[in-house]
Amino acid sequence: MLDVVIVDDEKVSSDTVLFLLQEHCQSWIKTLHTFNDPEEALTHLIAHGTDVLILDVQMPRINGFELINRLPRNDFQLIFCTAFDQFAIEAFKASAIDYLLKPVLGDDLKNAMRKAYEHHVLKQRTAPTEEAPQGFNKLPVPSAEGIAFIDMDDILYAEAENNYTQLICKSEKVLVSKTLKEIEQRTRHAGFLRVHHSYLVNVRHIVHYQKGRGGVLRLSNGDHINVSKAKRDQLLLALGMTE
Repeated sequence: MLDVVIVDDEKVSSDTVLFLLQEHCQSWIKTLHTFNDPEEALTHLIAHGTDVLILDVQMPRINGFELINRLPRNDFQLIFCTAFDQFAIEAFKASAIDYLLKPVLGDDLKNAMRKAYEHHVLKQRTAPTEEAPQGFNKLPVPSAEGIAFIDMDDILYAEAENNYTQLICKSEKVLVSKTLKEIEQRTRHAGFLRVHHSYLVNVRHIVHYQKGRGGVLRLSNGDHINVSKAKRDQLLLALGMTE
């Protein structure tokens, strides 16, 4: 069963999507939340997450792409619902599973939600192999001889290198044949936070935050990590800080 969040600044549009979901997809849905204020939606999503996000593009203050860029994690199924067709390529680059044009048709929304439900079921089935058991605080890393297990507390940060990720640890650097997004998914319950499209940081190793457009973090080994403007607010919220 899916937790679903609808974000659209036009109440008529969000009410229409809500009605169609209740009419055509109720058997797949556990909870439904509707937001007409994208900033309220952002606060809810940071605190609670969701399984499916149905999102408008053109909204005041925060557009749809800015909203998803500010989220600390993006392990939900994303469906864009908009009156504009020119954002489709950007939407699919953001890993959207569907792009619906208004006025939304019930069959189109049902097909999109079916895909979201199938993705969710597959994710649930594979979850035991994707995440370590509770209390197992090590990251499995394939090696030539088998699998090495790196203590997550020893990892200061991870840096994207195309389809690889460089793990910067206390005493070594390890190049892993996983994307940064994959490492983010595997470490999301272990105190790691995405602060930039290229960096994932272990919050236990943050020793200083320097204010700026996005800001800069100094870590326990002396390295400095840039914080993107889009990720700054969620970093400050996660760390209980205000500027």
